[in-house]
Amino acid sequence: MSSISHQNSPLRGPEDSLPSGSYLPKSFAWDRTALERTCHDDQVDSKGLLACGELGDLLAVTNQTCKAIESAILPTDEPCFLTHMEAMIGFSENDCASFLGQSAHNGGSDAGVKFLALTSALVTAFDSSECAEVLLATMQKLMPQRAPHPTVAQLSQVMAKVEGRCNLSGFADLVVQYEIEMCDILRQKGHRADALGRIAHTPPKEAVVKLVEHFSQLKLRACGSGSCTLKLVAYACAPWLAAFVHWCLSEPLVVPEHPDQEAASGWAGFRISIVVKRPTNDAGRVIEVMPNMSDLDVSNWLFNDDCNKYYCGLITVQNYFQLVLTAFKLDKGPANKAALEAIPYALYQARYGLTMCFEECVDKTRCGAACETTRKITEWKSITKNRISSDKFEHFPSRAGILNVLHLIKGLENAHMKSSNKVGTIFSLSQVKSFLVNKKFESEREEWLGGLPRQAAVDTEPGSIFEIFEEQISQIIATILAVSLFKDADMVMLSPDTHIWKSPELMPSSVISAIRNTFHQREGCCDATEWHRVCRKLAGHGQELQGQKSPILDVISCSRGQVVFSDMLARGVIPGPDESFLALHWFRGDLKVKDKMYKRIVGNDTRQEYVVGRQQYRYIEKFSHNAYPWDTVDYALVDAAVPDIGLLSLAMRDEFLKQQDLHADPCGVIKNLASAECLKQCEHKPDAPPDTRQFIGFKIHLCHPDETSPWWNEWAKRASDDELSRLRIEKSSPEYTLYVIPVGGSDLLRFYSLAKPIGAHVAVRQNACVSCCIRFCKETGLNILVL
Repeated sequence: MSSISHQNSPLRGPEDSLPSGSYLPKSFAWDRTALERTCHDDQVDSKGLLACGELGDLLAVTNQTCKAIESAILPTDEPCFLTHMEAMIGFSENDCASFLGQSAHNGGSDAGVKFLALTSALVTAFDSSECAEVLLATMQKLMPQRAPHPTVAQLSQVMAKVEGRCNLSGFADLVVQYEIEMCDILRQKGHRADALGRIAHTPPKEAVVKLVEHFSQLKLRACGSGSCTLKLVAYACAPWLAAFVHWCLSEPLVVPEHPDQEAASGWAGFRISIVVKRPTNDAGRVIEVMPNMSDLDVSNWLFNDDCNKYYCGLITVQNYFQLVLTAFKLDKGPANKAALEAIPYALYQARYGLTMCFEECVDKTRCGAACETTRKITEWKSITKNRISSDKFEHFPSRAGILNVLHLIKGLENAHMKSSNKVGTIFSLSQVKSFLVNKKFESEREEWLGGLPRQAAVDTEPGSIFEIFEEQISQIIATILAVSLFKDADMVMLSPDTHIWKSPELMPSSVISAIRNTFHQREGCCDATEWHRVCRKLAGHGQELQGQKSPILDVISCSRGQVVFSDMLARGVIPGPDESFLALHWFRGDLKVKDKMYKRIVGNDTRQEYVVGRQQYRYIEKFSHNAYPWDTVDYALVDAAVPDIGLLSLAMRDEFLKQQDLHADPCGVIKNLASAECLKQCEHKPDAPPDTRQFIGFKIHLCHPDETSPWWNEWAKRASDDELSRLRIEKSSPEYTLYVIPVGGSDLLRFYSLAKPIGAHVAVRQNACVSCCIRFCKETGLNILVL
């Protein structure tokens, strides 16, 4: 029996019956002024938008689903303004989705809302152009008398504008629930649910068109006294099909206890059943639809494998972690007990054992080993009687913020992080050790290993089993910490990608290597910038721009109806004590700068040439940012060869070196704070005059906050000869030199000084005196001090 919760809805009201009637859409008195305003603001063709409303009137979507759509995607919150970037985040009250949602007020029809219900399902299976193809094919089937039909291009415009809101509908959550339940049934009966990967495929486009047409015919025709049935035989796309039927009919399918039995749902005398069946001889067959209608003569339909491997969309954090546990086969029995026991200990070890550095200083081949400079400073602190209190800037949010995410995992609702100092490694824990070693759980271990992806070679030796379990737990811990970086993390919506840490652009992951090191109570150092890249992928945002030698960091990114931006970069202020410099905000809506839509605003590293295809980014406009001193600072928005992608660069001139083409990357602050030492206080007063006698024997350069030479000199120590030759930079002298950047206590200047296109090991003064700060840098070997 299905465990998917749903409010009972017998669907026997007059509006939900299956009446006979003409096969024509109704005519609506659309608000012409609203239509013109929407088409102008969203830059869509009115023909395509009106056709979408007409199509909605013919769709078989119940009132309950329409009400869910109205509450989930149509409300428009107050926009969020990032003043110093002149950016606005939020949905417009006059966008296409809002216009279609107003159809409910046109003679009581829900035509536009029904159309949004259909597109809310489509966006989880297809991209905007594919959705447009499905819509056009559906219009040609259901509205043959309408001529001319809108073009794919016109429908693509509409889809691109409604996609953001539609991703917030909750349809993907419904697919996840059916996938989890069907996987459970398959595993209970000895079927390897992962033999073909996750059962997360999407159906072919023509299959969706046929189903939409069939449901609409049933709505418009009388079924008579005979029974009407529709059987769908599917495997990898069965969860999506079950969710689609549930979505249209507002009744959950009853998932059977045997995989070859029918999952059935009834609707006003009409019966739909889905058989979850593994393909045998015909491996390409993904859907077989067998109608048995009393009044409709429809032959069997057979659709082949022309689909996407994974559905997409956005789901709740709770459903995401349950899906991860299911994909890892850690959701049942002793495997689940072992995972739930290990997670609180492993989370504690990672939270307090991880260190961070910037991307170029983290050698991913060292398996998470600590950065050499960070290790030297740690050793110096351990053997030296410090006269200065120093610490790293906070990487993660408070303990309470992390626990809020931990409590969203089923079975850990009241758990706390636990120190493993007394128990040793996580493999010493009773449930973990019992599951991985005890002979009585041999069959459970085989089932767990059998559920791993077939392409992964699995060694059943005990050492390899421990490594597999450790890898899975490390990915779960990394995801908990990543989600905790979001403000109001329990409300953010995530992409249903269970193996996000295995994404090609993240491999090999320094975060996973470092976390695995902490499990064995060793030092683990990771790339701080990797956390933001993963967080944005979790939020459903796209991959890095192509053609780059190193990843580009986003200042703001927008996709699937969610905008993500760094708290620190948005405020332009370095966070204070106990505040994470990696903290992220998220907001529902679109991203606009001066009324122009953008998908991304990214930092500019001038060591790279930003190329998309054969064209480079080009500057189109500049505007001043008066919050920073001097007139040497401009923000520049540049247009790219790829539509709707923006680039934000903080242009700077070096007054000392007279180089006019230097730039600062706002994201460079993250790189510099990753390993920076915060010099909190010393035994002297903060304003104590410096003791110049201690400055003998080495060079001290006072630098303007604009100056980038300290960072270039630091980078030159790590750069190859080829890189130095390309940028015409000489190898820095081995003689120790300290670059001191006075900022007069200004938070803005401190941020501005660290906004360089490359990372470095720096010290940032808080309340310690100048003399102690300089002594600290000299003795630890740090070359840059921000006073």
